[in-house]
Amino acid sequence: MESVDRLALAQALSAGAVAAGRSIDVLMQVSLDPEPADSRGGVRPADVPALASSVVRLPGLVLRGVMGIAPYPGDPDMAFRTLETVAARLVAEVPGADVISAGMSGDLEHAIRHGATQVRVGGAVLGKRANVR
Repeated sequence: MESVDRLALAQALSAGAVAAGRSIDVLMQVSLDPEPADSRGGVRPADVPALASSVVRLPGLVLRGVMGIAPYPGDPDMAFRTLETVAARLVAEVPGADVISAGMSGDLEHAIRHGATQVRVGGAVLGKRANVR
C-alpha cells in the first residue's frame, strides 16, 4: 500500500490486516507540493516522524518507507531532494523503512538521482491514458 498519509487510514488498514490474519507492507505518501494540496494527498514532510511513530505501533502493518509524486508543473529535482531527506530521517528511526517509491515515466531520472528504489513507469510501458471524466 503506497498511500498511507493519515493515521485514520493506517488504523483502518491495521484493523483489516488483523482481521484477515495478515500483515500489510505500507509506504507513507509524502506531499511534495510547495504548498499542501489536499486533493493530491500526502503527509507534510515535517509531520512524517509523528505519523511514522504511530504507524510502527499498529499491528498488522509493516512500515517499509516513503512514496512521493513530484508536483506538475514544478521542479522534480527539488521535490525528490525533499523526499530523499525525509527518507533518510525515517530510516534512521525505522531501520527497515528503506524504500523510496518515486518517479513516473516523465521524471524517473530525477527520482533515481535522489535515491528512488522503486519507480512507476506505466505510461512508458502502456502508453498514454485517455482522460476520462
